[in-house]
Amino acid sequence: RTVGFDVRAAVAAASTGGPATRAALAAAALVKPGEQVLAEDPAIYVALRRQPVVMDPFMVMRLERVRPQLVDPLIARISDRRFDLVVLVVELDDRSLDFWWNDFHYGPRVAAALRNSYRADGTLGRYFLYRPR
Repeated sequence: RTVGFDVRAAVAAASTGGPATRAALAAAALVKPGEQVLAEDPAIYVALRRQPVVMDPFMVMRLERVRPQLVDPLIARISDRRFDLVVLVVELDDRSLDFWWNDFHYGPRVAAALRNSYRADGTLGRYFLYRPR
């Protein structure tokens, strides 16, 4: 359920000029030029050769607890449906997994904004894909 091993592999690959993981490359292939992506796994940004929107979803959740106003711009982008594709490692609609959003990644406000503004669009390997409603 965590992306730690994938992130380490992606960073190592990027630092040596090697390829991103196969799963990240497959997800990146879905993104057309000019499209915006929000990815829970930063390896996807490595595959796209883009600056991450969120480098560490765990820190977003932590920031949400101490300075929620700093998370508001991300929530606004989500609510405005500015991302053409959202790629998550945990299924957003499975409410039995709410502990993930409450204790590990992004935080409950980001999860709620995603649920309100995006719909499931299938899976790709271990990733869950979402498109604007």
